[in-house]
Amino acid sequence: MSNVAKLKKKAADLEQKKQFDKALVVYVELLEQIGGHEEDADVALYNRVGDLMVRQGQVGEAVEYYEKAVDLYAEGGFFNNAIALCNKILRTSPGRASIYYKLGRISAKKGFASDAKQNYLEYADRMQKQGKLDEAFRALKEFADLCPDQDDIRLMLAEQLAKKQRNGEALEQLQVLYEKFEHEGRQAEARATLDRMKAIDPAAEPKKGTEGPKGKKGDLVFLDVTFDEQPKGGAPRRPTGKSTAQPEQAAPPNAPPRAAAP
Repeated sequence: MSNVAKLKKKAADLEQKKQFDKALVVYVELLEQIGGHEEDADVALYNRVGDLMVRQGQVGEAVEYYEKAVDLYAEGGFFNNAIALCNKILRTSPGRASIYYKLGRISAKKGFASDAKQNYLEYADRMQKQGKLDEAFRALKEFADLCPDQDDIRLMLAEQLAKKQRNGEALEQLQVLYEKFEHEGRQAEARATLDRMKAIDPAAEPKKGTEGPKGKKGDLVFLDVTFDEQPKGGAPRRPTGKSTAQPEQAAPPNAPPRAAAP
């Protein structure tokens, strides 16, 4: 029996004896031994450690382990598990802004554009309130590129950039909209976009796009994005074993209320 297997058995035995504090120590030791080889661990071990830490009142540390499990589930394509854990984190730590960002990206990959929009807006609003305006704008740009049919978000982004005197960036976003409207034959909206560009810079001249937007109208275009913490090695295994708890399968997430733009 490998050392990893021995530690798993030891932790499970301690849990059966209701010695949760000792079991937690063993689980943490196990994950530390695995180190950068997360493929050797059931992803749900991170979830289990988080649960035991919450039981011990170590909520802040618990969330770190939960988030690691979210990243590993998402990396492996187990989006429902990742969503379930994100919602669990928000119940435990509702102020965790990074979870709204993760939910936004996962929702986009699942094809839930409306939920992705709500979560990206929530994240951007929280970043703006923390004084992290660059990050707020970066997130909105990312969403606008992930879901290119969300014209209202790109327009809102351009308007907010212009209000902050970031005219070059605002014109870039309006240029994207102008090319899209031209390609789709939406001439009235293209002219309105040109008027907005001229209001920012009277000398602005829109470029004529040589290619249309990627994908058909209504398609959800995904960029090759990765999560903040990437595991080394292969994709995580589905969690198994009596000593680890697998999060319930989640329905499409209930998005938080739409937040104000930065």
